[in-house]
Amino acid sequence: MRFFPFVNGLGPVRLGLFLLVAGPLLIACGDDTSGPETDPNAELVLLAPKGGETFHIGDSLHVRWKAQGKGLDEINSVTVSLSPDSGKTWASLKNGSIATQDAQWGDFPWKIPATLTAKGTDFNLSGKTNVLVRVQDYVDVSDANKTVVVAKPITILP
Repeated sequence: MRFFPFVNGLGPVRLGLFLLVAGPLLIACGDDTSGPETDPNAELVLLAPKGGETFHIGDSLHVRWKAQGKGLDEINSVTVSLSPDSGKTWASLKNGSIATQDAQWGDFPWKIPATLTAKGTDFNLSGKTNVLVRVQDYVDVSDANKTVVVAKPITILP
């Protein structure tokens, strides 16, 4: 029987036990959303969609986000919006804002319609490959740290 001395403060463990212990630790790390692509100054982080995904008309698109840093204290409500044209035009996906106490805070489901009206113009969403999703502080839209846009466009098919 071989022992390895004090691995990460666990004391002497056999190789087989070490592998059993290390597995769950690696799985737990997989849920971490921080990393080089996350701006440490960002007060909102978009968790889903990540960009590059394909959705269909009629699908439920779940826009997921979290507040962090100063945003935990400063952001009380957000708007969730979609751009059918690479960010030129934005349409709110809900009338009004989503407050921190709302059931939809952090996970807003939206059923994708065939058309979306933005600034008086109807956009056919079917076949769009340049659709962006944005979550933004409802009160302070001028602070870039309080706005998060999907990194890559999503695609919407029929």
